Amino acid sequence: MRTEAIFFPAIAISIRIIDIEHSMAMAPSGFIIRDKCCSAENRIIPLTTTDLHKPQLFLLSPDFEDAAYPEQRFFCRHSALVEGVIASFPALEDLLDIRRVDFKRPRTEVVALLGEANQALPVLILRPGETSGQVSGEAGGRQFIAGAEPIIAALVEREFIPPPHP
Repeated sequence: MRTEAIFFPAIAISIRIIDIEHSMAMAPSGFIIRDKCCSAENRIIPLTTTDLHKPQLFLLSPDFEDAAYPEQRFFCRHSALVEGVIASFPALEDLLDIRRVDFKRPRTEVVALLGEANQALPVLILRPGETSGQVSGEAGGRQFIAGAEPIIAALVEREFIPPPHP
């Protein structure tokens, strides 16, 4: 039996390796461990980004319908602006827990974290105890930043990306 540390930006996780047949693979929800040591079958243990305490970024999924405008399709220009920054700086995908949610309300996952009154998107939910000069509010002991421009400013503030040209 041995212990190995896996390093993510500003986070170290120790995993006890019991059997040589352990492997780690990426899944849409994060990392999983395939564990063959405890039974004849593989056990899959999710290690979600929430477990890693990454800031959570919620964006609207593109190409959606709005019941107020029948037979029309839309995208959110604010989420698209943040998506452009993510596309320009792919390392953000490793630094943030990025979740794309449907336009229709209630946005269950966002409401669970921030409450019904705070489900406007895009929104960046900071890690517990983390703060920013861009904060829009607080819910469940976590501060959050609403809106594309403040989110981008917070990413600059954290030195995740360089500042935009003046």
